[in-house]
Amino acid sequence: MRRISLMLIFVMILTIIPIDISNAVGIEDTLTLKSSKESISKNQVGVNYDTTYIDVVYGSNYTKDPSKDINTSIDILVNGTKDDEENYNFSVNLTEHKIRISLNNPSKRLNSSSLYTVHIVAGLFKGSPEINYNFVTKSDNTSQSGIITKTECSGGTITYTFVDDIDDIDFNSNAKDNIQNYITLTSSLVDNLKDDIDNPYVVDDISNYEWNIDADDSKKLIVERIDKGDFKNLSKYIVTLKANSIHLKNADTIYNQQNIVNFSTDDIFSSTDPIDSADNVSTHPTISVKFKATYPIDSNIDKTKVTLISKSGSIHTNVQDYVYVDIDSNSLRIDINNLYTDTNFKLSNDEEYTVKVASGAVSLKGKTDLDGNPYKYNKDITFKFHTMNNKPEVKETIPANNSVSKFDENNLYKDSDGTYYLTAIFDDLDGSIKLYNDKKTPSGFNLHFDGSSEDLIDKTKEIRIEYKSSYKKTYIYIPIKEKLNSNTEYKWYVPENVVENGVDEKGEKLLNSSASFSFSTTPMPTVSRIVDATVGEDYDEDKPIILEGGMFYSGGVAVYFENEFGDKERAERVVIDGNIVKVYLPDGSDRLEPGTYKIIVENDDNHKIIVEFDTISVIKKGEFTPEEDKKVIKDDSKGKVEKNMKVSEDTLILSSSYKSKSTLDLDLDEIMGADSVVRKIKYEGSKSSIYSNLNTKSKYADIDIYNLRPIDYDKDKDVVASLGRVEPLVVDSIKNKLRSAHIVSDFIQVTGDNFTFDNVNIRIPYEYAGENINVLRYDEEMRNWYTVPFSIDRVDKNVYIKSSRKGIFVVVD
Repeated sequence: MRRISLMLIFVMILTIIPIDISNAVGIEDTLTLKSSKESISKNQVGVNYDTTYIDVVYGSNYTKDPSKDINTSIDILVNGTKDDEENYNFSVNLTEHKIRISLNNPSKRLNSSSLYTVHIVAGLFKGSPEINYNFVTKSDNTSQSGIITKTECSGGTITYTFVDDIDDIDFNSNAKDNIQNYITLTSSLVDNLKDDIDNPYVVDDISNYEWNIDADDSKKLIVERIDKGDFKNLSKYIVTLKANSIHLKNADTIYNQQNIVNFSTDDIFSSTDPIDSADNVSTHPTISVKFKATYPIDSNIDKTKVTLISKSGSIHTNVQDYVYVDIDSNSLRIDINNLYTDTNFKLSNDEEYTVKVASGAVSLKGKTDLDGNPYKYNKDITFKFHTMNNKPEVKETIPANNSVSKFDENNLYKDSDGTYYLTAIFDDLDGSIKLYNDKKTPSGFNLHFDGSSEDLIDKTKEIRIEYKSSYKKTYIYIPIKEKLNSNTEYKWYVPENVVENGVDEKGEKLLNSSASFSFSTTPMPTVSRIVDATVGEDYDEDKPIILEGGMFYSGGVAVYFENEFGDKERAERVVIDGNIVKVYLPDGSDRLEPGTYKIIVENDDNHKIIVEFDTISVIKKGEFTPEEDKKVIKDDSKGKVEKNMKVSEDTLILSSSYKSKSTLDLDLDEIMGADSVVRKIKYEGSKSSIYSNLNTKSKYADIDIYNLRPIDYDKDKDVVASLGRVEPLVVDSIKNKLRSAHIVSDFIQVTGDNFTFDNVNIRIPYEYAGENINVLRYDEEMRNWYTVPFSIDRVDKNVYIKSSRKGIFVVVD
């Protein structure tokens, strides 16, 4: 009964007397920080800085003092200095028991490599003391577990570098004068090196060292020998900096973690000649590898471990006979100069070489291994150098030189102002090629299409130069006056002394030589006629339709069939045979369904035509009746006239008696009709002797051919002469090349298959024209227009032409 009364009394006392529980447990112990990336513990190093806010999270048994303004009760210190409060916004969430500290600029983040202190004044929470919550952000996006970022050991000094841009460092309270309690240092001979009996090895230890914070950089700790000497030669060292030796000056709770470093002092290498990555090295130098004076090397070396390697991978073993040790300079040498004198071998110009002295090539004088053999240096020495440049030479061009492939003129380099450029490309390992004397005018360059002397280089614009390091090439861009024509052969010329590439061994500039190049642009295909343009839906996929025309590119012609909905199917295959294309219709799942299809012929994406004058029709089974392609409309002593039922084309097939005459006089308007567009004269079979003067008359043109004769006398080869007007589709194609010329006559052709002649006389009537009348001939092989001599009758408005070549003729003004 007494025990119960005492318990009740104790409970009553607790109820009556208020006790601050939060103060009892210590508010600072239950306060944490959180970012969008992680929870942040006190004194944490390596905090992710990629966050826009920090939350101060406090326990649910605390009460924020409503009289305290959080804007004046919380400060943010960066590296010990109060940050501008304008950079932050403070908000309280009482329900979640957190205060959010947000960066005002949403694009900003915490600073990397920085000491942050969240300072909370006493009393922000009822009964709370002043709080300083420290953490350090990491230096990059990798993990970071300590405040030491780098340790370097050389020349008897160990340098510890702490996180850059962070707070200064300071010693632990009693560490400065007690280095032996915070650092251990031990040394021993390197592996496999026998101790010298007469001069035994003495172990190095920390008693020989002192430490200080660098006077010039307060973020570095310097541990150095008291005598300012070096580490012991040919030794292995283990140095341990114990944890909690060094702390941040403005955050004495953030200490270093343990740091252990191992290093050796057996690197006897000093320098090379040429130095690593040297340029402009002579082609017959003396190559040397120098070693430190404290490590004399033995004259007995393993020459087989010395190699010279060119960039292509070739190993020049012949240099090994010219490897020796120069005692005075304590160096290994390769005498390329004497090698050249003895064998005429020298290094190539403009080449990168690698020299490798492999492990074991060099031994140390007076030192032995544990087995009593000479002690060999156990590290590879490798360095590179680049020899003097060659004269610069154009290695590539755009368009490609003499390529069997046609060049799409739309792919020429084009500047933002619409200027087109040819491109000359030079191999250039290091970007040393420059314009000679910085001359940017394209004088001396020349571009013309075949058959023309007009220079198309734009002399009013400047050459451009660009080094592309990823390709190790320099590009020279030469401006031209206008976009290239399609279906044209061009030739161009690069003069000498456009670019320079350093100097030769005599100090004279290395300049490019002149060079000539050529290329052809992609033709625009033409189609003048479709044979078998109507097929049944059960068509034989092995029987092609025929497209007659020209300029079909064997390197990439494709044929498509497009229905009324814009859906395309590609031809199964395409076979080019001169001026015709055999097109095999799609098969299998791509087979054409009944309907009407446009035909699209493509040499490439930028050179294609849609055949406008005709389509291909696929007729339902049972409704298809093959149409007659040709019909004889006249048959007399001269021969029979065959009319093409699908296009406006008539052919006079000469009778055997008529074609043997030495002179033929034909009125084509009378024989074929005045409205017929394309007129052809056919000599069937050419084995029988044909030497004929062929005189034709028409209101469109009079054409007299002298000494017409076959090229191939095979009896199966016909002679077919196309005389008079030209297919409209062909006209549309070749007319594009005339640009702004005013055309004042019909296009008149003297073309065909398997014949030649001495010359042809042509009369072409023209419409009204001015004083600048000219006559042009289109060459189907050269695919260009050329001027031809002519005479003119201005009263009757006729021009008279005499030519020794086939072609398409037109009068322009």
